Amino acid sequence: MVLNWKILVQAPEAESRVVAATTIPRFYWRVAPAREEWVLHFAVNQTEITPKFLESDGFVFIGVEQGVVAVNATTGAIVAEVTDTSYVQAIELTASGQVLVSGETEMIGFDASSGSLLWRTPLPDAIETFEEMAGQVTVHSVDGATFVLNLITGKPARR
Repeated sequence: MVLNWKILVQAPEAESRVVAATTIPRFYWRVAPAREEWVLHFAVNQTEITPKFLESDGFVFIGVEQGVVAVNATTGAIVAEVTDTSYVQAIELTASGQVLVSGETEMIGFDASSGSLLWRTPLPDAIETFEEMAGQVTVHSVDGATFVLNLITGKPARR
């Protein structure tokens, strides 16, 4: 599925679906499939951070500024929504069928086959990179610390 997006400087029409991806909206990202079967608007504070997308098993995961949603790719229905994370930096599909989202200081796990939110794990510092391996997520922060999380629960893994 090809998704198109563009920035709007005015609030969308009153009947539009708006996801609050910031506490102080100044702009709106308009996101829609190429054929415009559905349209979502994301309220954001800045335009420098463009939306991030991942499609898997009939769902589209969209990350914008401080929000991430799982959307049914056919109907556009929002299945799961997080609107209070720190800046969404990456969205990746794991080999075991989970979608991992890194915010600035939080990891979020979704089920790729249902779109449902599985877990959220705050971390003490900004995330630089992460990788999934053998049922765990290894997260590296900008200060050099490493955190290992259980892929199923998001809780710290036992070493």
